[in-house]
Amino acid sequence: MVTRAATQILEAIGLINRDNDRLGNNWALRWVEKQRKLGRYHAICTKPMDYQRKEALIPELVLETFARLQAILDKYEIQIFDIYNVDEIGFRIGCIASSTVIIHKNIREVYVKDLAERESIIVIECILAGGFVIKAFIIMPYKVFKEKIFDNNLPDGTKIAQSETGYTDNELAIS
Repeated sequence: MVTRAATQILEAIGLINRDNDRLGNNWALRWVEKQRKLGRYHAICTKPMDYQRKEALIPELVLETFARLQAILDKYEIQIFDIYNVDEIGFRIGCIASSTVIIHKNIREVYVKDLAERESIIVIECILAGGFVIKAFIIMPYKVFKEKIFDNNLPDGTKIAQSETGYTDNELAIS
């Protein structure tokens, strides 16, 4: 793809002729290596914006948050079996987590658009602090399921639902 784009640019400015000239199969790799040696460009991996959330986990703040939680549990005599954790995660359909890009040497990070702008399958899981697990709930953004999309190795009891948007709504929440 890169070689084809470079060929089109060179043809457009008249530096090569499609019938007589062509860039070699390893042209892009050689170009990147040459630029790296000259100190002009380097390769990095893009990061989803949610990566910043991971960077925000400062151990001291996490410990402080759990100390405040323990104080609330003690004050109101909340038992371990009365605590639930619900987690929702979206899996992007057909998208890899990051891509390698070639950028100018002065640029250190490249972020991709927000993950919410891609079609996702949503998985909601819930666990009781005492150890009981409620089966996963999967929401797919389809009006009609196509049988061929399933390779179902899911645990028994896993619920699969669909919504036009692919997100949970009041109807799915009580189902």
